[in-house]
Amino acid sequence: MRNKPDLLHTRTTRRAMLLGFPFLVPPMLKHTSHPMDVGSELAELPSPPPIPSEFRGVWIATVNNIDWPSRPGLPVTEQKRELLAILDRAAALHLNAVVLQVRPACDALYASPYEPWSEYLTGTMGKAPDPLYDPLELATGEAHRRGLEIHAWFNPYRARHPSALGSIPTAPGIRAPNPPSPKIMSANDTLPSANSMVDTFGLIQVRI
Repeated sequence: MRNKPDLLHTRTTRRAMLLGFPFLVPPMLKHTSHPMDVGSELAELPSPPPIPSEFRGVWIATVNNIDWPSRPGLPVTEQKRELLAILDRAAALHLNAVVLQVRPACDALYASPYEPWSEYLTGTMGKAPDPLYDPLELATGEAHRRGLEIHAWFNPYRARHPSALGSIPTAPGIRAPNPPSPKIMSANDTLPSANSMVDTFGLIQVRI
């Protein structure tokens, strides 16, 4: 007499294969080339690549002297001391990157042939630090000595921040017609944005 098939076992196997539960499939079906063999398909998938490193960074905001320097016009020795202290702290916290804001608003906290020195650094826009040094160059070298990446943070659109106190310089050597120059005070070239002035890059004179 022929044995009747185990209907409950057959239904369980079919459902397990459809739902992707290979641990419920009988052993004789787990290693077949059947298209519903979920277990073998998963085994053939490549493993994900290893993660080479983590990005554990900190922002160093210079606009309005949020993080550095603590106030505009600090002596150069104090500026350097504060910057190195921030880098030391980042290394002590086992971070591996710093993001230094070097162009807050059409100005520069690095030696630039195009943009004036930032008033957040020296107290007066266009005035170089004395004695002269390049904060970005210093930060890059000291960050690397501590095993830290450094990333330069630019604000390309902001022409003026509401915290700015000084006048916009028009001295020779400052790029014109690009900001900062008298043109950024023109409502035709900038747009108000939360009490800031933002360059209108749709205009050709702004893009030059």
